[in-house]
Amino acid sequence: MASKLIILLSGVLGVFFLYAGVCKLYPMLDQDLHLSMKKHFVNYARVAPLRTNLNMKFKASQYRSAVGSLEIVGGFGLLSMTGRTARLIGFVMLIAAELFMIHSYQALGDPLQKYIRLVAAAVLLTAQMMFERWFAGGNGEEEKAPSIPAKNREEEKAPSMPVKKEKKSRKSKGAVTEESKKES
Repeated sequence: MASKLIILLSGVLGVFFLYAGVCKLYPMLDQDLHLSMKKHFVNYARVAPLRTNLNMKFKASQYRSAVGSLEIVGGFGLLSMTGRTARLIGFVMLIAAELFMIHSYQALGDPLQKYIRLVAAAVLLTAQMMFERWFAGGNGEEEKAPSIPAKNREEEKAPSMPVKKEKKSRKSKGAVTEESKKES
């Protein structure tokens, strides 16, 4: 039950971040939101973590594209049903995007009320990632199918089968001996 809930929550978060990333990159879903993000990312790009810490210069459109791409790829990672590894990569990408944006808000000196949703999303992603990684998955390794080929699996079951055959063969020997006694 818990694993189904984790997958459902991952799917909902994946759709949410996929929508947010597409809105950052393309105006086709919500043109007003896209234009608003274009205006705000001009300020965010001035204080982006890579720009302030590593002295890298890039445009606001590049920063918006990078954050939007992280959200799209991370959203697809959460939506993937291929395994926990894809979801783990999605979690890491989305947490990185959220931390980039939280850093931008703090560097601009915006009040906490403006970016509390980002903090809540980052905490939710981190908690779900930790729950999925350590509690739902046992030791955190991918579940793998048995590596024993089908022939070997039949051979492993074989010792129990001859016992049944021996019982049948004893009965048949016993039946033969009783018939041979009657004939003689």
